[in-house]
Amino acid sequence: KKQAYLRQRREFFARQLMYPEWMTDIPGDLGSNWYVLPRPEGIRCLVISSRGKTISRKRSGTILHNFSSSLPSGNNRQRQPAPCVLDCIYHPQNHTYYVLDLMCWSGYAVYDSTTEFRHFWVHSKLSEVPIHRLSDENRFKFAPVPRFSATVKGLKAAYASDSHGFQMDGLLFVNKHTHYELGLSPLCLVWKDAKTSRFMVDTSDGKSVSQRQTSTLYVKEDGSVMSLEGLQVGSLSEEIMQQAKIKANAMHKFSLEGVEVSGDGKEHPRGLTYHAIGSQARVLPDSWSKVVFQSMARKNTTPNITDIAKRCAISANSNNDNAESRSSASSKPEVERGQGGPGLVAVEMMDS
Repeated sequence: KKQAYLRQRREFFARQLMYPEWMTDIPGDLGSNWYVLPRPEGIRCLVISSRGKTISRKRSGTILHNFSSSLPSGNNRQRQPAPCVLDCIYHPQNHTYYVLDLMCWSGYAVYDSTTEFRHFWVHSKLSEVPIHRLSDENRFKFAPVPRFSATVKGLKAAYASDSHGFQMDGLLFVNKHTHYELGLSPLCLVWKDAKTSRFMVDTSDGKSVSQRQTSTLYVKEDGSVMSLEGLQVGSLSEEIMQQAKIKANAMHKFSLEGVEVSGDGKEHPRGLTYHAIGSQARVLPDSWSKVVFQSMARKNTTPNITDIAKRCAISANSNNDNAESRSSASSKPEVERGQGGPGLVAVEMMDS
């Protein structure tokens, strides 16, 4: 019972983040309605400061660090119940938390505000506290991730992997008008190529590429094999589940030859085969868009940076949006009144 409770708790925290789909197709309005961010290599995590302490949790829901920070309510000198909730990537090489998004600041929730407003707050609010240097009250540095409008010039600036001060792991595209929605979002996209990521293709050692790709998927009681979207991508017979002693309602590793498109235009896994039980640390399966992107990457058919730049130019011109890329601190968007968000429940659970 205790193990089941702990797993349920980890899954709860794992679901407090907005997860990007993988860019297998380029949005038509990319150059006018999207931002692009260089994505730091590291550990994606949820950071919550409340009642005098700060806790970061990995995508698995497990605690990464329990520490003091200069975030509001983040250290012993600030014990008020006015929490902060941040979406970060921890970069072990320089012991820095890079902030991708902000969902709550000093008790003020902005889940229901637009990306434009939330990203402006990332820069403006972090500049108000001594979060950029180490001290007894601030064990780790925090820094905002640079943000650019997805024009051709903005894309070029984000793509410059040697200018951001951290090892990159692809680009992140976020729609300017979307709210912070928990779970998988088609309005948040991740893209990689060999220049921006050392791990464009998932491998066991980061170097050699096996003939078959591997994915972690969820197996239901009836043998249905599910992706993060809730899409059934395969099935296991009762006989196979019994013979292989496959545990139901759990994560398992599958191998496949790739993804193929049938005559009706639908995508299907080719040669999906059960491989092994998944890591106990995993509480969420891979998304189908990741499976598709990884299959495309192995065939060198993912959208390339030239294709993305062309789409940025076309959509920007069609919308008369030729403004230069800018950081969120350059101009202040209209202030929106956030209406809270389901993720704030995580704050109440942090100390329990």
